[in-house]
Amino acid sequence: MTIKIIFGSASAGWLPVKVMAERQELSFSVSYTPNDFLSELVGALSGALTYDRTYVATINEEPVLSSWTFRRASHTVAFAIATDVGRGMPLRSRKLLEHLGQPLPIVLPFWRALRELESRQPAQHFEARWRRPFPSVELEKLTMQVRLLG
Repeated sequence: MTIKIIFGSASAGWLPVKVMAERQELSFSVSYTPNDFLSELVGALSGALTYDRTYVATINEEPVLSSWTFRRASHTVAFAIATDVGRGMPLRSRKLLEHLGQPLPIVLPFWRALRELESRQPAQHFEARWRRPFPSVELEKLTMQVRLLG
């Protein structure tokens, strides 16, 4: 299964994101608060390339919460998207997507989409629209990891 990530243009503290995988297309309107989704995502991707552990980036769509989970075990990463339909009730969580593969092929579509988002406009314009700075330093570290493994 091939995954494609598309970040839209940030506006008034919201960032549209689409995830496409085979016949599925999921759309999210990510709020800049209370989580720093982009920083969490870059951190999760970096971790998924490095250490066996579970990494989560949380999307707040006010009031719906979604989690993008990267679970690395040995040389495999399981990526899953789940939505909390019950506001804090784990038993009400609904899995929307799951994909299993080697770390680099899982991480690459996200990394490419983040690089494209970063290059689209000057940092200060992005920050004014997203209301948070773009995690450029963290993304550069992830870029170095991707190049070492690629």
